[in-house]
Amino acid sequence: PSQGKQKKIVAELNLQTIDRRTTLNELSYAPHVPVSTLKQYLREFPDRLLTTALLPQWNRTISL
Repeated sequence: PSQGKQKKIVAELNLQTIDRRTTLNELSYAPHVPVSTLKQYLREFPDRLLTTALLPQWNRTISL
């Protein structure tokens, strides 16, 4: 989706989901819009989530 759609969903989530507990289904977006927005958010992290040092912790979490 376009960056405009991603910015719009982020703004709606900030206003509606947190304040009014609105679900993504109620926002009427195609499934790829929130998924792409989440992927973009994760890309902006300064450090990677899946590192060699954290691998044992991820494996323990997966086994739960």
